[in-house]
Amino acid sequence: MVIMAWTDPDAPDRVATSLFQIGGGVSAQKMLGEGAFEQTEVNGQPALWTTAPHVVRFIRDGLPEEGYALLVEGHALIWAEGCHLPAGDAPAAA
Repeated sequence: MVIMAWTDPDAPDRVATSLFQIGGGVSAQKMLGEGAFEQTEVNGQPALWTTAPHVVRFIRDGLPEEGYALLVEGHALIWAEGCHLPAGDAPAAA
């Protein structure tokens, strides 16, 4: 897993933008409320866009990683290459 974060120049203790690349047996689960996202596409593949605050949990070998939950308060574009994003009321994994 690779996480890159850019801080806010006016508030260096605050993350302004972050990029998560997840692989190697780790997945992420985003918990969004019903209607909190829009279906879209990235490179012709299904993707999700949300402006709502949401929680991200990291999963390894089917079990949540304890202590690795993150509240994302900003906008997020969620997509995966080579796998399917769920299309139900809320994404189970991205």
